[in-house]
Amino acid sequence: METHQIQNLLDQVNAITTRYRKINELTGENFNVFRILKLESSEVRMHSAFIAELLKPNGSHGQKDAFLKLFVNAFCFKENLIDTQSCKVKVEENIGIISEDRTLGGRIDIIITDKHYHQIIIENKIYAGDQDHQLKRLSA
Repeated sequence: METHQIQNLLDQVNAITTRYRKINELTGENFNVFRILKLESSEVRMHSAFIAELLKPNGSHGQKDAFLKLFVNAFCFKENLIDTQSCKVKVEENIGIISEDRTLGGRIDIIITDKHYHQIIIENKIYAGDQDHQLKRLSA
């Protein structure tokens, strides 16, 4: 590729970047209330609590099980058996002390249980990976 072609390509990339910055400025795309409140990486206090509140059929949002139904339809098996109207949503559910071999115990970020004891388990990961045997512990 010749120098003038490279310069032309860089000019085009710069124009696109400038255009996207302007669009973000006009639409408020860069606004993040969680960053302002210094909660953008607070998994338990913010993310889990916020998600759980939206998924609660009796949440303060007043939408009954509408958000939970959307979530179940988008992320669960198509023939799911979850009764969204009867679901209870808990944050930071303790499932016991983590065993020495790390195969039992821990905490579940969000657990959703219906009246038939069908469950959905949600684990938030903010700046972290899975812990040793975490999925095994959660399903035990």
